Amino acid sequence: MIRKIRNSLIQLSIKILERLLRDKFAQISDPYTLFCEGKIDFPSEYSIGVGSNIIIPKYSELSLGNGVYIGRYAEIGPNQKIEIGDYTSIQDRTIILGDVSIGRYCTFAPNIYISSGNHYFDKFPELNIKDQDVRVIQNLELGKKHSKPVVVEDDCWLGANVLVMNGVKIGKGSVVGANSVVTKDVLPYTVVAGIPAKKIRNRINFLPPTILNYNRQEDLPYFYSGFLVSDMEKNRYKEFFGIATKKHFSITLNYKSGDVVVVRCKKIVPDRVWIYHDHTNYELTNEFSEYQFHLDKEEFLIPFSLEREVDQATTSSLPYIVVESCFIKT
Repeated sequence: MIRKIRNSLIQLSIKILERLLRDKFAQISDPYTLFCEGKIDFPSEYSIGVGSNIIIPKYSELSLGNGVYIGRYAEIGPNQKIEIGDYTSIQDRTIILGDVSIGRYCTFAPNIYISSGNHYFDKFPELNIKDQDVRVIQNLELGKKHSKPVVVEDDCWLGANVLVMNGVKIGKGSVVGANSVVTKDVLPYTVVAGIPAKKIRNRINFLPPTILNYNRQEDLPYFYSGFLVSDMEKNRYKEFFGIATKKHFSITLNYKSGDVVVVRCKKIVPDRVWIYHDHTNYELTNEFSEYQFHLDKEEFLIPFSLEREVDQATTSSLPYIVVESCFIKT
C-alpha cells in the first residue's frame, strides 16, 4: 500500500514538472499574443513581455520605436493608431486603447490605463450602457467624436496606477504621481498628482529663450520634439557637433509674429535633404549653414519637416541632419 502511494506521488510529481516545463517553453517560444488585421511597424530592437495581448483591428495601426519595452500582461489595442516612441518603457499590466501617441524616453510604472474612448450612460439614458455604446459608435456624427486622442509627449514619467482620461495631452517632461487621475492637459515639465491630478510644482521653470545651442544642457528642453537627446544618442553623434534629428522636429523659442527664426544645421547622410517650415524650404549641404524662416503666427511650437531623396545605393541608417543652434532674428 505504501509503495503504491509512493509511486502515485512520483507520477504526480512528474506530471507537474512536465506541465511546468511546457508552460515555460510556451512562454519562451510564444511570449505574447498578437492578433493583427491592420498594420504594424516594429523596429529591429523591442521587447514585449509574457502574457501581453496586442490586438490590431482592420484599418488600425501600431507603431513601436526603437528600444521600446512593454512588460508582462499588458494590453495594446489601437482604434486608428497607437504610437510609442523610441526607448519608452511600459511596465506590467498597463492598458493602452484607442488613439494614443506616446513620445520618446517615457517611463510608465505598472497598472496604467489610457484610453481615447469612453462609455455612455446619458446619450440614450433608457437603454443599457452597452447598447448606448453601440449606438454612439454606429451614429455618424456621434461616432466621429467617440475617440478623443491622448498625447503623452517625450520624457514623461507616469507613476503606478495612473488613469489618463480621453482627450488629455501630457506635456513634455511632466511627472504624474502614483494613483492619479489625469482629467485635463498637463503643461510641459509640470509635476501633478491626485484625483483629479493637480499641479504640485514645476520640474523646471519652463521659459523658452531666444537662442538655443546644442552644447548647453539648459537648452535641451527647448529642442522640443523629434531630437535624439538621450546621453547615449548624443554621444553616438557627437562627432557631428549638433543634435541629431530625422523627418520631423520642433523647437520652442520666445518670439512674436513677424520675427525670423534662424536654424543652423547640416545634413549627415549622403542623400539629398530639404528642410521645410510653412511654405519655405531649403536644400541642405554637408556643411553648417544658416537657414531663415519667417514666423507669421505666434504659436507655442515652431515645427519643421525634412524630406530625403533616398539613393538606394547609399541608403544610411543615420539621422538626416544635426542642428547646431537656433535663434530669433527680429
